[in-house]
Amino acid sequence: GDRNMASIRKRNGRYQAQFKYRGYYRAKTFDRITEAREWIQEEHQRVAGEFNFTRKARPQNTAEILARYLKEVTPSKRGALPETAVLKKLIEEPWVKIPLDNLCISHLASYRDKRLSEVAPATFKRQFNIVKSACKLAEDEWNLETPLTLLKRLRYPQPKPKLITRVTPQKEAALIRAAEQTKTPQLANIIRIAIATGMRRGEILNIRPDHIDEEHRLLQIPHTKNGHPRIFPLDNALLELVREFATADCTPSANGLRQAWERIRIKAGCSKVRFHDLRHEAISRWWEKGLTLPQIAAKSGHRSFSELFRYSHS
Repeated sequence: GDRNMASIRKRNGRYQAQFKYRGYYRAKTFDRITEAREWIQEEHQRVAGEFNFTRKARPQNTAEILARYLKEVTPSKRGALPETAVLKKLIEEPWVKIPLDNLCISHLASYRDKRLSEVAPATFKRQFNIVKSACKLAEDEWNLETPLTLLKRLRYPQPKPKLITRVTPQKEAALIRAAEQTKTPQLANIIRIAIATGMRRGEILNIRPDHIDEEHRLLQIPHTKNGHPRIFPLDNALLELVREFATADCTPSANGLRQAWERIRIKAGCSKVRFHDLRHEAISRWWEKGLTLPQIAAKSGHRSFSELFRYSHS
């Protein structure tokens, strides 16, 4: 809130003065109560004078920033559920409760080492980046002091790019055959669409008839993982396929697709092929056809080219 809060507490024969103002917080200990009172007065004048112009307010600790981010920013994100879970766990970590004045790189380093003994580097990086995003937003939009410079100094192993598992034409045929023998409607079409378009599982399940522009043979993909819609060109065969899928009476839920995939990949003798490998396969095939980086990125929806270099050597 906007209230100015000052308090003096007697501790071990000395006086601890605390001063809070709109999220800005300072504390100092004095031998005499008059000194403590003077200090509070000075703090108040200094802060009230500067505050509305240049001063960044100072939260007590990182947890305060994360809690506000969780409340105000996370709910509107597409990945709100997983991010909420990550932030709730983070807010319980000891280092985020340390006052900003006392937070050191060593606190971060021991947290990093503990986490890397529990999770893969890629997971650590993904979760730690949420803290960085929260601090960046807090500095830019909420005018708060944050430990962002400290966070940026922390080094951690860069995740190794995973090898691309190729889905050979033989494996593709086996998967489609197995899919056609299941009771899950549209499963074979979902696999065909994935390999032809490189669309993600959620993007395919979201296809609606009004996303198809018949006249220009285009498919709109409005809901994507990174929030940037894209448009995919359709040839005749693909237009047929997408139309059939979009107008079908019954399509599986995300969970239904996940379970059906588990069954058919075993049945097809492709137990190592993940659904996401179909997307990788689509991109690998575009490379082989000689499409340029910008052309591939436009189809796949990658925002940066660096990710796509993984495919060029497969």
